[in-house]
Amino acid sequence: MFHEVRVPLNTIRLGIDSIQQSEGIDRETAFVISCMDEAVNTMSDTLDDVLSYQKIEESKVELELRPFAVRFCCILY
Repeated sequence: MFHEVRVPLNTIRLGIDSIQQSEGIDRETAFVISCMDEAVNTMSDTLDDVLSYQKIEESKVELELRPFAVRFCCILY
């Protein structure tokens, strides 16, 4: 099901990239394209989150056991 969403998102992303690389676009158009790019990235991130949640719900998440240093995982302010 998510394939039907991801393919159009990637097509939009390719179009946005193509427009951003073209020369001669005015600042207003560049701003609108930038906003569209941000929206597509947000939608893609949301789709990834939904897919991750779906994997958790279906018990398809593979956990990896490996040592790590806790002090490098925390951000102290």
